[in-house]
Amino acid sequence: MLDEHAVLMFCLVAVSLIGFQSLISALVNGKANPNGLHLARRVQHAMSGLVLLPITYTSLLEDYWVACLLLLLFGASVVFALHVARLYDNRVQELLVKGYGSLAREDEIVNKKVPGAFYFMLGLALALLSTDEFPQGLKPLRLSLLYLSLGDPLAGIVGRLFDHSAIRVYGKKTLAGSLACMLTCFVCTLTQTSNVFFALWGGVIGAFAEAFPPLGVDDNLWIPVFSTLFLRFSASSFPFGTAWT
Repeated sequence: MLDEHAVLMFCLVAVSLIGFQSLISALVNGKANPNGLHLARRVQHAMSGLVLLPITYTSLLEDYWVACLLLLLFGASVVFALHVARLYDNRVQELLVKGYGSLAREDEIVNKKVPGAFYFMLGLALALLSTDEFPQGLKPLRLSLLYLSLGDPLAGIVGRLFDHSAIRVYGKKTLAGSLACMLTCFVCTLTQTSNVFFALWGGVIGAFAEAFPPLGVDDNLWIPVFSTLFLRFSASSFPFGTAWT
């Protein structure tokens, strides 16, 4: 059974996520998209992950691992159910676009592709599923959340700013965006280790995950899963000192 403190924490996180998204959507009113940067969507993307970050510093994930996993899967299921509903009922589509259209990708609206929020929660659920050895094992999960929340949107912003003159790394991914992602992930990794070499390795992992998603796999799913697994397994055999120091 969940105690009252755990229930309160879950409720606060849920309210914060909904509140952030509603506030940003209301502020931009579906119109703010300077220079194609999609700032509202990227800010919402970052805040959604950062709101979840404090939970990784509590005992909730260890004490209520299954409950946390089920909540993420439930959230993903709700998003997917709404997606299916809008495919068959234009009223649902119109309601969602009116409320959260400014936070969606263009192809999610025009082509009715599965929303990134579904992959976001599913990716975190799979990353949590691969986590063990609490609390030390939470460091890869925590970093994958930071890579997804900060590295991914910053890569998109920098990539857009240098879009016309940038060197392409893969598809629409630019070298400038990948370097921004690597630097961001490097700094994020330094919050979990004092080993600069491992922090650099973390930057490479985050940038690689952002730049080279498998064909057809959404980066919101790929980044947390790839980063968690690679950080976890590479830390045990890292050749340049202890990974988690």
